[in-house]
Amino acid sequence: MQDMRDMGYVFFITLLGSITIWWFYVLITQRYYDKGYWTGRNEGWRASLEHQERVRKMKSDQVFDYDKN
Repeated sequence: MQDMRDMGYVFFITLLGSITIWWFYVLITQRYYDKGYWTGRNEGWRASLEHQERVRKMKSDQVFDYDKN
């Protein structure tokens, strides 16, 4: 009877440890995935806005020559 109880404790502790390790793994990987995902989106938006600003500035710097047309 004592052996069954000891095996039950070992099983319970092993199960609890496995669940805890899995939970931390999922929590940490999801946090880093979200951080990388949103950082990448932020950098993409920044690059797009910088490009739009450069295009707008380039177009405003161009002078239309009325004498040619």
